Amino acid sequence: MSGKVALITGASSGIGRATALAFARKGAGVVLAARREDELAALAEEIEAAGVRPPTFAQTSRWRPMWRRWWTTRSRPMGGWTSR
Repeated sequence: MSGKVALITGASSGIGRATALAFARKGAGVVLAARREDELAALAEEIEAAGVRPPTFAQTSRWRPMWRRWWTTRSRPMGGWTSR
């Protein structure tokens, strides 16, 4: 998964957290999004221990324009994004 970037919503716990860890371990860049900032920060630190500092975004998914703007600007340092 090297060279790929995944936006993981619900990343602070459960399946989202497990997915973020699995993708990061496989070499993908991960952008972490969730409502609980403290748990999101803890996950980012865990992934950072593996050598990568993932961008984090504490927000709800209901604000689509903000999501698009954030993803477009924050994903550029990670190689941009494509819709597939």
